Amino acid sequence: ATGGRLNAFAALPLPPSPGITVSPTAGLVTTEAGGSDAFTVLLNTQPTADVSIGVSSSDLSEGTVSIASLTFTSANWYVPRMVTVTGVDDAVIDGTVGYAIITAPAVSADPDYNALNPANVAVTNNDDDAPGVSVDSISPSSMIVGTSISVTITGSGFAPGADVTFEKGPGPAPAASGVAVVDATTITATLSVGSPGPPGTRVWDLRGGSHVHFACLIGPEPIVLWSAKIASENALQIREILQQVDNKFGCPAATMADLSSSIHKAVLEQWPGLPFFYCHWHFLADVGKDLLTQSYGCLRERLRQSKIRTKLRCFSKKVDKTLGDQKAQARWICRHLETPELWKTDSRSLKASAIAAGMTEWILSASAEGYGRGFPFDLPHLSLTLRAREARDMLDNDVLDHLKGRTPHGEKHLMRLYGILDGFLKSTALNRTVQQVQEANSLFTRLREALRLTAQDSVKGLNETAGFSSPEQACQTEAEVHRLHQDLYREREKQLSVTKRKGIDIIVQHLDKYWDGLFGHCLALGDSDQHYLMVQRTNNISERFFRGVKRFLRRITGKKKLNREVNALGDQALVIFNLKTPAYVKLICGSLDNLAEAFAELSQKGELTGHAREPSARYLDRKSRRSWAAPAGRSRSRPRIGFSC
Repeated sequence: ATGGRLNAFAALPLPPSPGITVSPTAGLVTTEAGGSDAFTVLLNTQPTADVSIGVSSSDLSEGTVSIASLTFTSANWYVPRMVTVTGVDDAVIDGTVGYAIITAPAVSADPDYNALNPANVAVTNNDDDAPGVSVDSISPSSMIVGTSISVTITGSGFAPGADVTFEKGPGPAPAASGVAVVDATTITATLSVGSPGPPGTRVWDLRGGSHVHFACLIGPEPIVLWSAKIASENALQIREILQQVDNKFGCPAATMADLSSSIHKAVLEQWPGLPFFYCHWHFLADVGKDLLTQSYGCLRERLRQSKIRTKLRCFSKKVDKTLGDQKAQARWICRHLETPELWKTDSRSLKASAIAAGMTEWILSASAEGYGRGFPFDLPHLSLTLRAREARDMLDNDVLDHLKGRTPHGEKHLMRLYGILDGFLKSTALNRTVQQVQEANSLFTRLREALRLTAQDSVKGLNETAGFSSPEQACQTEAEVHRLHQDLYREREKQLSVTKRKGIDIIVQHLDKYWDGLFGHCLALGDSDQHYLMVQRTNNISERFFRGVKRFLRRITGKKKLNREVNALGDQALVIFNLKTPAYVKLICGSLDNLAEAFAELSQKGELTGHAREPSARYLDRKSRRSWAAPAGRSRSRPRIGFSC
């Protein structure tokens, strides 16, 4: 202080200079399996005119960008604009490849921003191509429990550093040590199996890893053209199967499959230019899972932590003991609780205990709400939370108001139920999670409605119609999805919540990635009568076929887990199920009564060969399912079962 005056000095920050901020500029990672990453762009100061920035990939064979150009105005210059980078698949084992996202110099009438060049973004794309690993044999093929043996494993695709594990077998699994990869086809290792009791009492059967049954079917009735067991679903092994199909049956008019990149790659390699369509059901399921998995999983965890189901079940048991002859009324309330006219009647005629019991049962029955499609089409945890909220509001607005000033003994159940629900729903974290799930689900519903598949009120699931009913319907659906695509692009320019912006990006990315295989199902046959072929829009036929195979195996084995039984089926075993298809039987032999005669004719021509395979566990008694070999000191022959197709 000097002369009664206070001198104060403050350092004021300089105003920001015009510039373009890109964050981050390095460290982004994509994958050939479709994995994506993102960065943001924004302006440092308000421009006097629109600023446009081009965005592109330096290597389109490794990665693509979600948007080709960013435009900033004087109204949205400060809003970070997200650019999503998605990896591109190829058929080359090229490891991790680096590339860049190029941000072009800005174009603007504002001299401060015109020609300003923002930083580029460094990205790496991880490879997903690897040689398929398959196990052909293990020698010796059995070992005594409680001992150790040296084995030689033969197969293909073995790489240095490979490990040996045994899975899905009964009892303790053999442990491997001293694993040595001799070359790509041979591994040596020492195996040991520990078990309670003295050694030498049981023999362990050693098997190769489980396989994948890959089948090529034609519709509309499911007829298996070719099936084979492959070590893994990779493009190389699928291509071999497609070559067999091509040699025996020729090139198809079109193909339909799920979203597997391996199948897509194999089809395009075998039949370049052939129309390839993605299953709309699998497309919807994949989008829905990406949209809802995180937020819905969080909701599930919050319900578990709150123990709301446990509290409601305990409350329901207590109320049931006091209902007496009011149980019928409680069930009636549960069935009609969503009817608006329910509370317009004289609510005093409804017993308080019956109301409490009916409401509780209605909330808990949300777990059964849905149409059996599973996640992400059915969301029972969200339904329970919304029902709890609706029940609390009913109590607050329609029921408890009638109880003000009087709390008879019968109404204590309603007060207790209100307390349980209100305490559960007061959680800020819960309400925030519910809002996130609802925002994501609303986007998912818009896509479902545009695709006109799996309608909310449909109960058919995988039994729904697999194709468009007419070319007009196909065109209308494509137009609806295209309109949604454009709407979502425009909505991205607005200020949205993080959940909604992320959800829009997910849908847009999926549509951009799979668009070429989502539409165009009406194929002209090129004849003079202008006939056309309407390709099915889902692979529900194959899904139902494999579901039927599993149901058949469960029926004859009585087992739920079928890993061993399915793995024991031969290469062409699935062709046998064609005998359940009338069109196939009629084509081959007229009727099943002529089947034996048809096989005899093939045998006389020398066109029928037997095929021996390992027996399925269902042919062995319970004690011998652990091994085909005999107990120590005894011998036993292995049964062989032949399939002839």
